[in-house]
Amino acid sequence: MERLVVKDKKIHNISCYVVDGVGLSFEDFTVEEKQSAFMTSWTISTTSGRTYTGENVVDLLATLKDIKKDYNLVTYSSNKKDILVIYTDRCWELSCYLYNYTTDRFPYYFQVLDNIEFRQCWEKDIKKAEDIAKWAKYYIDNLFCEDEYFYITPSQIFRKRIERKCKESGVTLGYDIFPKYYADFEFIKKALFGGICYCPYPNKLFEQPIIEIDLKSAYIYCFLKAHCSSAIKEVDAKDWESYLKNPAKMSVGQYKITYTSWSNKVTCYKNIDGEHCKPTKDGVPYTDTFIMNNTDLYLFLNTINVTGVDCEYLVDFNLDILPKEIIDCVKDAFIEKEHATGEAKKLKKVILNSIYGNCIRNVDSFEEYKERLNKDVLAPQWGILITSYCKELIYGLGSQLDGWLYSDTDSIFCFDTLENREKIEAYNQKIRADVKYICDLYGYDFEELKNLGTFVIEKQITKFKAWKQKQYVFTTVDGNIEKKAAGCNREVVVDDSIYLRKEVPIGEKILRKFLTDHPSHCEKDGKEYYSETSYYIMKKECLTNEEMIALMALVYYVYGELPY
Repeated sequence: MERLVVKDKKIHNISCYVVDGVGLSFEDFTVEEKQSAFMTSWTISTTSGRTYTGENVVDLLATLKDIKKDYNLVTYSSNKKDILVIYTDRCWELSCYLYNYTTDRFPYYFQVLDNIEFRQCWEKDIKKAEDIAKWAKYYIDNLFCEDEYFYITPSQIFRKRIERKCKESGVTLGYDIFPKYYADFEFIKKALFGGICYCPYPNKLFEQPIIEIDLKSAYIYCFLKAHCSSAIKEVDAKDWESYLKNPAKMSVGQYKITYTSWSNKVTCYKNIDGEHCKPTKDGVPYTDTFIMNNTDLYLFLNTINVTGVDCEYLVDFNLDILPKEIIDCVKDAFIEKEHATGEAKKLKKVILNSIYGNCIRNVDSFEEYKERLNKDVLAPQWGILITSYCKELIYGLGSQLDGWLYSDTDSIFCFDTLENREKIEAYNQKIRADVKYICDLYGYDFEELKNLGTFVIEKQITKFKAWKQKQYVFTTVDGNIEKKAAGCNREVVVDDSIYLRKEVPIGEKILRKFLTDHPSHCEKDGKEYYSETSYYIMKKECLTNEEMIALMALVYYVYGELPY
């Protein structure tokens, strides 16, 4: 059997031979009986046609021992061994069964019997072992890179691509500008804000032609714009105004700002303590302290009523187009995703989206920072600018449009008028000019990239209502009624009685509750809940793993804490 050599640095620098893509599915009893003895049936399938079945965990462990023999899995030395990777859509439950206890940590992978590793399958709708096996084969085949490294997470693929490309070309810009001190790193990271989520007309029903426009790969386009190309340098705080809209400079400063705002545009900003800003009441000025880069500060000053600014500390960077070696990787990842189909497209999209994630990875301790120092090529300054540029695009176009009804990060809902469509196309021409500059500079095919970062019409709508931020419903021209609530995918609704609700539909609220004993389920106000890690989530028929991860990601976005 062919064995693919890998080096997995996350597991004690052990070199492994991965021997097959395997899928596992299983059924269980109710959540009250979540113990190893209550696994009722399971199936393991391989892409080579083998199938194994059993009734409980005892059978499963015995079968895994037999599989080790079938595959001739060998530990060659303390630093080299065979690994059979088995994917399942229920990695958390499986670990609970095998170790006979419930944990509040969601494991993405874990090893048993030394040579077998279980990993989470992220495909939304796959439930059968044979389908998971096919998915696993494709996933494993496409995660092997030219230098024989194998990576646990798709985000590592892109980071290693850039590291390899830079090493080959002698480019070390990312290493040079990564913050050299933990305090600098923490200061810069606090200047990171998410996208704008704007809901100016909560609970108001609109029944007229409306369009939803969406930024095409917005963060990728923003990555191609001018980015930090110098190390952090402290400058005179009195010069903060000279950085506003300066095309050659970026600053990060600590500002004490006095403002009033009725608009919830302000909620995308956090103060120095990480608390989301709220619209001020009755026009009474409010003073708070922020850490912002100059682009976000410019947007804040031009969208919020600011009456006073005092800069307390300021650092600066030069801005320039990133080196071709880095932009090559971004451009290639985008084109790969555009040309892919089916499972390949989903995987390529995950890899593409990880570009932004790699820029703003969390470092939770000084010890972890020391381990990563001089190892990252994607500096946090880049991620900060990406979100700033994206907000700038949304503000820039949204403020021109008639009937700006709603926005969330990279989309806008507005009235469908000839004037609006003309303004959208005019704005797109400016974006294409930026892309054309990059193409001319680095010799890329403009036809392949010309729509990158442009606003495209996603939906034509006849009826729209937003309850509040991240909770809305609309009817398309073909009669479909679609609702969206925080953390869940859009979903088609049966009838339009949903428009009569005065709050988000039950089933999609997140109730943040830290648990002390991690019960598996409970009831509150006559409604059933079940626990996932340390948060209660309203039971919504059957949440898929992808939805669960989306919910956990939302919890992190809202509360700034990982849910495990």
